[in-house]
Amino acid sequence: LRDLATAFSDRLSIGYEYEPSTKVKAPTTLIRAGKAGFDKKLGSDYQLNQVCETPVNVLVMDGRHHCFYERPLEL
Repeated sequence: LRDLATAFSDRLSIGYEYEPSTKVKAPTTLIRAGKAGFDKKLGSDYQLNQVCETPVNVLVMDGRHHCFYERPLEL
């Protein structure tokens, strides 16, 4: 359990410290779960607009994150 917590903490730190050298130039689509709750803090595009040159297309799917791997064909 300690290793899991450490790995999670390390990944969070990487996300906070990462600064891209250039922005993504390609059209970008975020497919996200509608009931995840991250949009309250990060915004609907999870702040991808900060690393993309063009607007991010956001597709919101019904359910939570586990739906993407438990019921992918229903999405």
